[in-house]
Amino acid sequence: MKRGGLGLALVWLLSAAPLFLPWQAISGRDLSPGALALLPWLVWATLPRSELDSRRLDALAVWLAAPLFVLGLALDRARDHTWSDSLLVCGGAALLVFAYAWSAQRCARTRRGRRIYAGAWFALIAGAPALRATFEGIGGALFGPAPVWLNVCARPSPLSWWHGHLHVPASGIGPGLPWAALGLALVLALLAGREQEVRA
Repeated sequence: MKRGGLGLALVWLLSAAPLFLPWQAISGRDLSPGALALLPWLVWATLPRSELDSRRLDALAVWLAAPLFVLGLALDRARDHTWSDSLLVCGGAALLVFAYAWSAQRCARTRRGRRIYAGAWFALIAGAPALRATFEGIGGALFGPAPVWLNVCARPSPLSWWHGHLHVPASGIGPGLPWAALGLALVLALLAGREQEVRA
């Protein structure tokens, strides 16, 4: 619990930091402060769990993240973003945080679920988007664009949706709401099997 509490404190600090940047001095009025503030919570929510007693931390995380979500939404509106765009970006990210925290918690209850979720995290949730970003950034000049199979694997990742909607209005990765990412969270929870109180 102590390590988990320190982790949540670090996530809160990383989440609060973008909200206190001098936004009026930053170029690119379409950048969403709310999306930046929710990224640490999204990464935390997607991490595989190995302890069943992390439910208390998940409940505490809601209370820690809620004020930052409201402040991020207010800063989005202060940058002249419409309510629909702001709610899409901030609300979509918050929805993914809840969905993946629930999915990771449910998968932690079975050995099979822990294996499936850990494999999916490395392959789809974090691995494919990171590899695609490497291709698009550094590797593009050397190897060309990312292959089609990598784009398909990266598409359902919540991090891909977040990156595609970091700028308001959203840059158009798939539909407005994160249906593919929510579907992945649900599939992982269903593949975990029946809940069993099995500790790591």
